[in-house]
Amino acid sequence: MVVGKTGNAAVENVSLRLTYNGQNYPIFYVADPANLDSAFTLIHSNVGYPLRFAASETLKTVYFFGDGLDAPGRLLRDHRHGGL
Repeated sequence: MVVGKTGNAAVENVSLRLTYNGQNYPIFYVADPANLDSAFTLIHSNVGYPLRFAASETLKTVYFFGDGLDAPGRLLRDHRHGGL
């Protein structure tokens, strides 16, 4: 998911929660270079690496994971083949 902010101020500890099929997902991972290891794997969830925006930043990518979430590729394939 891509998250954006407006304005010129820096923002710290932004809270997000995804609700999908009635289930809440409050834990997410921020795709920042500082939150990736040498294999480009996400390291810390928002508990250890909170979402923040510098004054000059307007967009960030975050990832939610959970057993109840569908993979985006599956949704796209289903849609192209008459599903969803």
